[in-house]
Amino acid sequence: MVAFKYALFLAISIVALAVLGVIGSIVYNGVMPPPRQLLRYECPGYTGPFSFYFLHGKDNVQIRSSSGRLDGVVHYGKIDWTNFNGNTSVLGFTPPLEITYDDAKSIRINGGSFRQIDCAIRESRAAP
Repeated sequence: MVAFKYALFLAISIVALAVLGVIGSIVYNGVMPPPRQLLRYECPGYTGPFSFYFLHGKDNVQIRSSSGRLDGVVHYGKIDWTNFNGNTSVLGFTPPLEITYDDAKSIRINGGSFRQIDCAIRESRAAP
């Protein structure tokens, strides 16, 4: 009986290691696509241009100006800035509240200090 329990334990351990090996190869050998980075858009601003980082289908966004940076989350086009407390000195302006349009080459932002501002895509990317 002890030999049977030992053999069963050994068989289960071998199967578990094989399953972990298959999962590891799927994740680390490219079967799963790598995460995409946010695309950089150049936007005109009242105090100078700023960068808006966004990727259609991802929830997170980022905005950077010469004064600072904000991170946010997009839900149905509405932006919730996670580290914005209402102080406009963080960026030098009030950040936009929504993305009203996006395509392969541009986005349109609205709200805050902006009214339907078009931003063009740039080739460089932000950190994911």
